[in-house]
Amino acid sequence: DDDDDDDDYDDDDTLFLRVTACEIYNDTVWDLIGDEKLACTLRTNATGQLVVQRHGQSEQLAGVKPGGGGGEHATLVTLSQNPRAKHVYNAEDLHEIHRSCVTQRACGNSTTHHESSRSHAILRLEVTNKGLQRAEDRLRLIEAQLPAVRNALDNARVAASRIRYSEYIRVLRACDKQDASSSGELSADDYCISDVSDIGKICLCDVEDGQVGRTVEEWAERLGESSLQIRYVSVLKEYPGGEVEIKAKEAENEQEQRLLEKLLAEKERDLIDATKNYEELLSKGPSVLGGSMLLVDLAGADYDHRTGTEQKESIAINQSLLALKECFRSLSNVSKRRPPFRDSKLTRLLQDSLAPSNTTQRRNKESVSVMLVNVSPAAQLEKGTVNALRYGQMYAIKDGNSAMHTRQRRRAVDPEVLAAVRKIYQEKAPEKTTKQVETILSKYEGREALLLAKVRAKYLC
Repeated sequence: DDDDDDDDYDDDDTLFLRVTACEIYNDTVWDLIGDEKLACTLRTNATGQLVVQRHGQSEQLAGVKPGGGGGEHATLVTLSQNPRAKHVYNAEDLHEIHRSCVTQRACGNSTTHHESSRSHAILRLEVTNKGLQRAEDRLRLIEAQLPAVRNALDNARVAASRIRYSEYIRVLRACDKQDASSSGELSADDYCISDVSDIGKICLCDVEDGQVGRTVEEWAERLGESSLQIRYVSVLKEYPGGEVEIKAKEAENEQEQRLLEKLLAEKERDLIDATKNYEELLSKGPSVLGGSMLLVDLAGADYDHRTGTEQKESIAINQSLLALKECFRSLSNVSKRRPPFRDSKLTRLLQDSLAPSNTTQRRNKESVSVMLVNVSPAAQLEKGTVNALRYGQMYAIKDGNSAMHTRQRRRAVDPEVLAAVRKIYQEKAPEKTTKQVETILSKYEGREALLLAKVRAKYLC
């Protein structure tokens, strides 16, 4: 997994930070660690968690026959690669990673300035040690091998049924001959079907006028049979060695199945043992072992009418920020719909941090999140600043207890601000009723000072 192996610490218990970095640019995830960026994919692991992975390499499972052709299951072991990682033991290590990632990250023009981040960057710092890393690598390898072993066993079982029989075909069989030909094998008295139309018309092989579609009853009359029935029968294979050769192939197949069943049992025991070992290392280690922190730098929303690459970048950024906003609305009970984490790759990656599920692999399912809102005092950026603050305000109440925050905001309102707003409406907009004024105040709940600034600008300037 391209982890940094040049460590000065050789013992298994020394804690360090395993750092990965990626960016989401135009809905594509890129690995930023290393000399060049690498495209990644999002995959769901065995516990249902979404993870970032690089394109893995496949190799044939040792000791089994290659599969994948003629309807067989593939027996390849595909070990997906984790994002490249660096090990951090001090602040300078982290600074070096930061400098490298900033250089790799996508930047370009925005409507605000010419050196703007055009992607969402995610820096993940996980507390681990070498012992835990080896246990995790062993677990991943076994999980990758198991599907190939199961597929190989399925292939062998299917092959057993095909030793004597080449295929199954449909035939018309006389009902009075069912008992005589009850073995399910092709009989000399059967009429082989070549095609059945959507309306039930049947065509036969090696029969005069067989390509003329007829119903079962019409064929019975045409062939002089009292009644016919559609049956599925097997066609026996012919071997030069006859029954002796068939018996030899069946014995070989039985031996193959026994070996694969033994291998599958061993891998399943190895999986239990590897899982137990991994969990024991976590439980016996320090409480911080396995903990992680995600640092996410969101690209700023950009509303413009440019064309080409710049417009495509802005659309991708805005769509993912909107998806994140809707997740905040749902988590804060502003919206009654379920958090739409699947609406963007950004929200899918942040789901385990914002709303951990019962299947999360984290030791502590509680999550603490902090948002830093970037604002500007420049007058020309007032709209963007206000929107950013509203975005942060929605995030601040995402803990699902919005009613408590509402009460806190009500207690914090400056009564002089409310009085000033009501007075301006009363003197400058007497056509507005008291109910209409209170409705406006309710819409600006928690933002009464902003409302006062707006009505002053409208009626007093």
